[in-house]
Amino acid sequence: FYPKFNNQTKEGMYIHNCTDINGTMFSEQKPFIVGDKVQSQLIKNSRNFKYSFLDEDKQNFILSKIQEIIDDKMISKPHHYKNDKNQFYNMVLGLTLNMDIEIIRAIQWFNYTEYNPNIVVISNTENTLTFEDTIYLRFLSKLGFDIIIFIPTLYSSIEKFLNNTEYES
Repeated sequence: FYPKFNNQTKEGMYIHNCTDINGTMFSEQKPFIVGDKVQSQLIKNSRNFKYSFLDEDKQNFILSKIQEIIDDKMISKPHHYKNDKNQFYNMVLGLTLNMDIEIIRAIQWFNYTEYNPNIVVISNTENTLTFEDTIYLRFLSKLGFDIIIFIPTLYSSIEKFLNNTEYES
């Protein structure tokens, strides 16, 4: 589900294509969310937690942003996610617990007072951003990334999956 980053430069990372990941199964993740709340300590202690090399504050920050995505009222879930919140949780945990190493490295070196990493998404085909791509980009935005999406074809994109006009089109 998560975008594959290409052509990383000092100015930002450029996303040209979006790809699927092999995440963990929901049966392994189920204890990670209880009553709509992320169980941070269970996630940190799990074999699937690949951010343990980050300092404790960054780990907690990432996990708090996962909770924010779960609670985010701006996200307009497609029908199949509205009817099955476990499927939504599975997708969110799969995306957020399996971030690309370049993203993790950027988080590791964040200095919020001086620098926010940039992500530029270029979508110039009929294959527009999916709901999963939207969730991932929303998550990265909550983590502090500045994100710009170029869609020269003017096809609809993330606006299909967001309830608010927090973004500019």
